[in-house]
Amino acid sequence: MAILKIARMGHPVLHRKAEPVADPRDSEIAALVGKRTTLRRLLDAMILQGDPVARGNLILQAGGPEGVTRRMRSLGMERSDAGGVAVPREYGRLLASLGRGAIVSPAASAEMLSW
Repeated sequence: MAILKIARMGHPVLHRKAEPVADPRDSEIAALVGKRTTLRRLLDAMILQGDPVARGNLILQAGGPEGVTRRMRSLGMERSDAGGVAVPREYGRLLASLGRGAIVSPAASAEMLSW
């Protein structure tokens, strides 16, 4: 399941168990290697600390770079991709839609925007 599809189901779903964390390196997530954690914990580490291991694990949870890029296309992001291409205008439209509750549930939108 894509992370946004999971989030669309509502806030409590973010607390479901994610697959075991892989490849810790210098990550805050290093203590979790081989253990399960919540998607929320991975999201927090990625958003609040810019944790690259958390980001990588979330991308894997969402179907890899191809799965993330497919979801981005479905949301109207025609030029941005999960491989590093970021078009600011597309991200601006995505965040505006998120703020309106047009992508995920209003509760999930509010929670994500609170980060």
